Amino acid sequence: MSSNLLTLERIRRLEEIAFRAWPALEAENHAGWLRRFNNGYTKRSNSINGLDPTAEINSKVIDDLEAPYRARGLLPVWRLTPLTPPATDRLVNPAQRPTMTRMLQSIASPVGFALVEEAGQPLAFALGVAEGGHLGLFDILVSPAACRRGLGYAHGCWYRVPPQPKGPAT
Repeated sequence: MSSNLLTLERIRRLEEIAFRAWPALEAENHAGWLRRFNNGYTKRSNSINGLDPTAEINSKVIDDLEAPYRARGLLPVWRLTPLTPPATDRLVNPAQRPTMTRMLQSIASPVGFALVEEAGQPLAFALGVAEGGHLGLFDILVSPAACRRGLGYAHGCWYRVPPQPKGPAT
């Protein structure tokens, strides 16, 4: 068994645990994809999730996966993980960028951004927000050319941050 397959198996197991820990009221398997519905409450439980990186993805599959959300008056939310077929990356909706910009500008906690580069080219990006002695990593983006290299592995994890001194040191 290849180490990549073991990694995908571990990711699949962690996704299954997360799905059970934050359940949706309704879930449907659809040709390598999981559709979750929860009357619009939380993105994770109202999302389209890849279960197999080799699943078919094309405009018809996209329309079929999104149709039940649109019929319920919900904006389709795509969760992109290593279990999602690589071609899915093109689904990011540029029309949502103004809302994202406003949201980022409204974060009150200390914020940091991480960028991974190789040969001067950006490969991955992450947003980190420090809150209550923890660091949350959000919106981890990985270039399609750099997918499956573990650059976005920590998505959604929280890390303990040592307390920072307040004011000037004496």
